[in-house]
Order: sequence, then structure tokens, then C-alpha cells
Amino acid sequence: MATELGVVQELWRYPVMGLRGERVQEAEIVQRGILGDRTYVLYSDHASKVVDPVKYKYTWGETLTAPGLLDLSAEFTSTPSISSAPSVSITMPDGDRISSDDPEFEAVLSEALHQELKLLNYPPVAEARTKSGRALHILTNSSLEAIRELYPTGDFDVRRFRPNIVIDTPVEGFPEEDWVESIISVGGEVRLKVEKPNKRCKLITMKQGEMLVDEKIYETISTKHDNTLGAMCSVLGEGRVRVGDQVMLLS
Repeated sequence: MATELGVVQELWRYPVMGLRGERVQEAEIVQRGILGDRTYVLYSDHASKVVDPVKYKYTWGETLTAPGLLDLSAEFTSTPSISSAPSVSITMPDGDRISSDDPEFEAVLSEALHQELKLLNYPPVAEARTKSGRALHILTNSSLEAIRELYPTGDFDVRRFRPNIVIDTPVEGFPEEDWVESIISVGGEVRLKVEKPNKRCKLITMKQGEMLVDEKIYETISTKHDNTLGAMCSVLGEGRVRVGDQVMLLS
């Protein structure tokens, strides 16, 4: 028998890897996660590397550190589809926007980030996440509240943690960690396998737009909760999800 866990409170996708993302009311879930998530990267020809706020070592190579990415946010100019990815609009730190259709787009971003960059549609990002059981990131309101209680003055804005699905659940503590190795449904179609707790890095402490640097956020999670918050999932059943959809434990 299925057990009700809660409802979808927020949905997020990140059109450009390393940039802040966009909150949406509904999204298509495919094998590699939310459709459109991390479709694009900013790439340095000079270093032959993808840039990211912090350095990571992926199956396809090491990223080039560019903390300033988190002062930019990206959103699609239209709804992405399986067959094509639309252009993106980037909001700069001063609030100005520029579309990837603009001939000056790459020059403007390169100037803002102090290195020559170009925007690439880069499938290896989604492929690596899918193969490692990290296609989609879930986070509960309960986990955020539980970690906030350990550091009450900290700015635990949900955007710091870059979830795809935020689940509103009445269960206290860190419930998504109890769902590991289980299958959950979201809405009427989507099936997710909760693969593992999400290990955190110092990205969550960094300045992101109006959110200021706070090193103690990482310290709190690291020392008081084994450096995990949220959980990573693989996709077993594709479909559309909406804010307000029920989340059910199937096994």
C-alpha cells in the first residue's frame, strides 16, 4: 500500500550549470531529470574546461572555478522540449538581462566574469549525473527546518541548496534520508528511486545574489549532520509534475 509523504512545494531547474536557476509551476521529468536542467554550460576555450562556482572532478574532466557565476541567474525564453533547447536569458548582478540570441551575449558574460567564455549545449553534464544516480535532487521543508534549528541565525534560504523538487511533508527531522533505496511517486506518472543522501560542498556558503557568504552553514551541516542535506534520485518513470502534486512512498 502506498503511503502519502507530502506535496510538491516548489520546482526548480537550472538552465545553465553553475548559475542560479528558475522556479517553475510545472515541469517534465525525463530519465536525466527535469527537462532542461543543466542543459548549457559556460566554457573556457583557453583552459579547455567548463566553468563552475567551485572545482569538481567529473567523468568528463575537471571544472574551472568561477565563483561569480552565482551572481548570475538563468531562465529559458520558452519551454524546453525533448527535441530542442530554447535560448536562455541571463540576469546580471545589476539586474540587466541579456538573451543568448543577442550577438553580444558571450562578450557581455566574458566581461562580467573576467575571462573569455562561450555558451555550449553540453550533454555530458546530464549524462554524468544520470549515471551516478544524481539525476534529480529532492529536499524537504522538514530537513531545512531541522538544520536551521542547529544554527538559528543562519540564512537557510532554499535557493542555497539548489534542489529540483522541494517537498512539504509533516514528518519532522530529515525524512528524505529515510526514503533512501525506496521508490516514490510524484503526481500521477513520475516514479523516482531515492538513491542516496546528498553530500554537500562549500558552494552552499557562497554569495548568491542577495544571499551573503555564511561559512557556518557548511560547518553546521558537516559537523552536526554528517555533511548531508536532501537526497539524490534516479528516474524510473517519466511524466509531468506540478506544484501541489502528491508525493507517495511506493516501496
